[in-house]
Amino acid sequence: MESHLRRFRSREEALAACARWKQFLPVVPSAYQPSGIVPAEAWPLLLLGAALGAGAGALAGTLVFAVAGGLTAVPVGLLVAIVEGRVIPIYFTLIVGCIAVAAVIATYVGTFAALGTAVAKVVAYFGQMGKSRSTTIALVLSLLSSATALLMCFLAVQLIIARVASGPTHEFLDVLFGRGFIGMGAYQWSPLTWINLMTGFALAVYFTRKTTSNAPRFCERCEQFMDEHEMLRISFEEAVNWAQGLRDESMAQYGGGMLADGTGLGLPKVFECPICGAGYLDLYLNFKAGFYDENGASSIAEESWMIGSCALTREGVENIKSWLLKEKPST
Repeated sequence: MESHLRRFRSREEALAACARWKQFLPVVPSAYQPSGIVPAEAWPLLLLGAALGAGAGALAGTLVFAVAGGLTAVPVGLLVAIVEGRVIPIYFTLIVGCIAVAAVIATYVGTFAALGTAVAKVVAYFGQMGKSRSTTIALVLSLLSSATALLMCFLAVQLIIARVASGPTHEFLDVLFGRGFIGMGAYQWSPLTWINLMTGFALAVYFTRKTTSNAPRFCERCEQFMDEHEMLRISFEEAVNWAQGLRDESMAQYGGGMLADGTGLGLPKVFECPICGAGYLDLYLNFKAGFYDENGASSIAEESWMIGSCALTREGVENIKSWLLKEKPST
């Protein structure tokens, strides 16, 4: 069995090893390239998805903020009490402070991650209903929807702050999230509020792009989205052989010699049209390294990249599935 985790003495050594792997097995583009076609009937669905996505994103972001923010209030409140001298064990300050900072960061990132991901998934869902193959259109609509969702989320957060927070916490959150919007009587936004808004939008954009880039493959001949099959891992040696052999299309069609041990570093993905059975094979390499940081704590660095890709005939898909499919169909 092949071990997933390589161990190094430092982060620099781990990153240098990853760079060497990428030189040996460089990133390759996918053999599948979306046509970019947006059927006329897809436009109303895409616009509906963008509108509903704004609401879904705002709701997701607000729920994460409310739940995670409520949990975060515990260590933050304890930290404030320690600083004000209300709690005797001062030596807890560092521990509680680290927990409070981590909780605040997790709440902040989680709020906008949920917002951006929810928007992208809703837009993608309606785009698939209309058989849209344009990731660019989906991304543009998702970004516009994310901007709307962000403003709605800010307003909801302001309402939560007004009803729940009090004292110094209320004042700080008012500075961070502002009061009201342009045209409202209580409108009051500080420079920090605008920085927070822009940072939140940047995070939402990142997660929106990440979700949109995972669009399913589409068979232009049958006008159907393809199914993705979960495959067994293959060994590093097999991954190297296949990355080199994928240049020869005949090798990919018959799956000759691709041995799965289920624990290797090669991550095959097979996409199959449910009608004609043709599809694509993408092969990823998973680099995972353990190392010690400057404080002596154990950490892990992980990265995956595509090292091979090709189109498959129906026979090629069936052959590779017979070798690597995790759950074989019952006979």
